[in-house]
Amino acid sequence: MLTISDMASEESAPAGLTLAKNDLGTSPIFTHVWPDSDELNAQLRTIVLDRMAVSPGLKKSNCGGWQSERNLQLWGGPAIDRLLERVHAMLHEVLRTTVYHPTKAC
Repeated sequence: MLTISDMASEESAPAGLTLAKNDLGTSPIFTHVWPDSDELNAQLRTIVLDRMAVSPGLKKSNCGGWQSERNLQLWGGPAIDRLLERVHAMLHEVLRTTVYHPTKAC
């Protein structure tokens, strides 16, 4: 099982992963624009539209909108795997740069 300590380890971020941080009140918002994402975005769009065609989705907050079930990580396939790799890389970098390390000098 991967822990927050594991994710906040001293390992460096994947090459080229630079996060931008903006504060929304007291909440930090981290972003990264992934280069060369047009093909992945097209694949993900097709996957989501196919899912919309066979699933009513969740009725949460969007009036007239569609929200997928909360199991995207189980959909499988190369495009979903790539998306999840990117999410994990960003999460790793956020934790690495923000989690307090008691062994580091302040």
